[in-house]
Amino acid sequence: MALGLTAGASTPNNKIGETIERVLRTRGLDLAEVEAVGVAIR
Repeated sequence: MALGLTAGASTPNNKIGETIERVLRTRGLDLAEVEAVGVAIR
């Protein structure tokens, strides 16, 4: 899965992280599982 995400300079990092986690959950994935298999989140 490829996902493009943009945010303004004033967007707090935690909001970006929450959004990534929410998208992963809609795909039935957990952030810890994705990180465990070495998928790069940049």
